[in-house]
Amino acid sequence: MKYRLKDRELQWKLDEISDGDFSARLHKERELIKDSFQKEPRLHVLWFGEGSQFSAALYADMLEEVREYDPTKWNNYPEVEPPEGVWMRVEWRDGVVKHLAVARYEAWGGGKQFVWVSDKRIIREVDRFRPRDDPDGEEDEE
Repeated sequence: MKYRLKDRELQWKLDEISDGDFSARLHKERELIKDSFQKEPRLHVLWFGEGSQFSAALYADMLEEVREYDPTKWNNYPEVEPPEGVWMRVEWRDGVVKHLAVARYEAWGGGKQFVWVSDKRIIREVDRFRPRDDPDGEEDEE
């Protein structure tokens, strides 16, 4: 399990000033964070940035747990955050009709939002995704 800030825009800004180190440290210290939240006050101080130039006091109610991506199976979206820029098989439903396509998860609007982009369009209603195991595309229509 990994953590992210409930305030996604704040996390984006902290990553911006630290060149992504805030999220990287949040991931590296996930076990320490979990241990810190077992006792009162439920607080963890995270040092981040080049030379640990920044610190953030993180309380348990500021974070949410995020299930980690599993490359060996279908992952539910948005519960699991996909890797950025990697071609994936995606699935969504329109009523009772199931749709399959190949798309990648890309930053949009200056990196504040992410969307699924296929070679033809933006797919807005993705339910789940998995790696594109099949490089020649034979399984895309399964």
